[in-house]
Amino acid sequence: MHKLISKEDIFNLLTASVPSIALGAAIETGLLQLLAEKPMSGGEVSQAMNIPGKRGDYWLQLLTELGILEKDSQGYIPSSLAYSAILDVEDFRKLRMKHNIADERERLAGVRNLALYISETSIWKAQGLTEPKGYVEKMNTDPERAYSFTHLLYNVHQNLGNELVEYLNLTGIHTMLDIGGGSGVEAMAFARKYPELNITTVDIENVCVVGSKIVEENQLSNRIT
Repeated sequence: MHKLISKEDIFNLLTASVPSIALGAAIETGLLQLLAEKPMSGGEVSQAMNIPGKRGDYWLQLLTELGILEKDSQGYIPSSLAYSAILDVEDFRKLRMKHNIADERERLAGVRNLALYISETSIWKAQGLTEPKGYVEKMNTDPERAYSFTHLLYNVHQNLGNELVEYLNLTGIHTMLDIGGGSGVEAMAFARKYPELNITTVDIENVCVVGSKIVEENQLSNRIT
């Protein structure tokens, strides 16, 4: 987020939550991918996504005002900006975007009424809400989230693994324990450089399930557990 430097910035920020939520929903629900396949009218979008009443129309209109969508004679389509910033980016960037959106959505649920509950010990409990789970609990209780997040880190940490291999000399070492190894991306980097090295990676169970599949896809299951 950029530092506010003008009165206009302040006024814009005061109304920023609704556009932010609308954009996040367009990404998280797959609306942009749906419209990238073919143009659709407001009614067709509402029917396809099971959106009641006029809610879908208001949502699409707001996204059009923001420049995320465009409307032609055939219906709504993603704008060139939506393609360049969201639809045409690498898969791991899409995953990172979705995780950021989900995290922000969970946080926003509690702070939306901050002015009314700021003096409460827990603004979440005061509103009858459940506080967001921490990283470890999310990974433990949500295999789908663990799957996407582990794949995200696998892509993000490719360079880190290569840098770590250059930093640590494991010549003559035959076994290694990688604690908190996640997807196994660093372990795989070491396994490729040191053919006699066998590695055990430890992490949250759901993360290890995903990491094991990634290691198998990289044909290193015989040396990384």
